[in-house]
Amino acid sequence: MSYNVFAIARRWPAASLRRAISLTVDSLYRSPACIANYRRDDPAQELERARDELDNRLRPRSDKTRVLAGVGLDGAHLSGVTIASSSNAFQWASFKGCNLKDATLQGGVSAFQFARFDNSNLANAILVGGAASFQEATFVGADLTGAVLTGGGASFQGSSFE
Repeated sequence: MSYNVFAIARRWPAASLRRAISLTVDSLYRSPACIANYRRDDPAQELERARDELDNRLRPRSDKTRVLAGVGLDGAHLSGVTIASSSNAFQWASFKGCNLKDATLQGGVSAFQFARFDNSNLANAILVGGAASFQEATFVGADLTGAVLTGGGASFQGSSFE
């Protein structure tokens, strides 16, 4: 967005050039583009927000053939729970910050695709999927001590274990 300070001063003859510059600079600093450029958060937080936004855009509409698809369980305490399904369960599910210690989650051929396990406790957890499971899943900052993640030949493509 470009501003011509002199054109603004001509439109407001009563305003001084100093006032026109002040108004222009103030409006520039309040623009979303300027705020995005000058008020940057931690790069890791920006990356997480970008991933969340992309996940939301790619999230499928409700489909009754997929068990717990797109469910948001962020921060849930699911220690020791067992959830098993023969369908494509847990696609686009969000388990960010969950306690899944000693839990067992089992799904079908393409279970856990685009699932988020960021900052979760998966110690001694068992996650079982089929041939194309865990594609594009993220485990950023997750505790995977003793965890067992099982999938087929095309599993874990594009997954992140940062």
